Amino acid sequence: MTLPTCLIGKTVSLNNDSKYVIKYQEPTLKDNHVILFENDRPKIYARVSHSGQFLQSFFLNKTQDEHAVRCLEQCKQIDNARSNSPLTQADIKDALNEHDNAKFHNKNLEKLLTDEHLQDIKNCWPSRLLTSQSTFKKSSNSLIHSTLINALSTANAKKAVDFLLLHRYDPFLIYLQNEFEQLPHLVTDILTYYKQHQAFDEATSFLIKLAKKCSLTNVSFLNLLLDESRQLNKTIDNSAIFKQVFLTIYQRGKNEYGKDVTSWLSTITNEKKNHLKKDILQLIKDRKKKKSS
Repeated sequence: MTLPTCLIGKTVSLNNDSKYVIKYQEPTLKDNHVILFENDRPKIYARVSHSGQFLQSFFLNKTQDEHAVRCLEQCKQIDNARSNSPLTQADIKDALNEHDNAKFHNKNLEKLLTDEHLQDIKNCWPSRLLTSQSTFKKSSNSLIHSTLINALSTANAKKAVDFLLLHRYDPFLIYLQNEFEQLPHLVTDILTYYKQHQAFDEATSFLIKLAKKCSLTNVSFLNLLLDESRQLNKTIDNSAIFKQVFLTIYQRGKNEYGKDVTSWLSTITNEKKNHLKKDILQLIKDRKKKKSS
């Protein structure tokens, strides 16, 4: 089982050698609804599995169903928004550069990029900006990426998560760190999503990144990370994720609080609720035993 693939921007060739580009993708728990375009015109509706296998398809000029109609309506809204946008293809090409290398013929480039990111996030629309980024891969520090990070700081967190997962921009979830600490259920939702798809590497990476950056004074959030990592540890054979997350947090605590680290540590365990204290003490004992040997 794998995470749903981002199909946006993918080219599909049919038996008659005609080529179509997927410009719209709407994911569900089981598959994806997509629209394939020929140049700028929608031509084909398809249902595609999370692994990229076509399950159903038909030409839109021959037949339509409720899913195709809904997707086409969304495509029209996106097209209208793009048509009214002052952001040009030349601007998008320039935005593939880092700030110091961009030409900035459009002085409002960064604002326009941020605005389009916010619009796409709000509607969970396929992003032409991220599609250009993934197609040309010119710079990971591009204006497209820097303005995305800026947009994430003000976007609705739940919608931002859906947008990032649609585009398989999982590494950018960490830029929602502050929002996660205010809305910890989103962390649980993301981990549930990963576990449903057996994406344990992604779940592990996500938890460790959070442990490296989260506030050391947010007791409830630290407690959540430890408990979630412990639950994940039980799901994966030979996993050390609980140990990794705990030691990451603990080492940060030692650096921050020094001799008072024990007092600080006692505040992030809630034995009555989830019995973390016993497991944490065992990790500390194992670590000391390993050092002494």
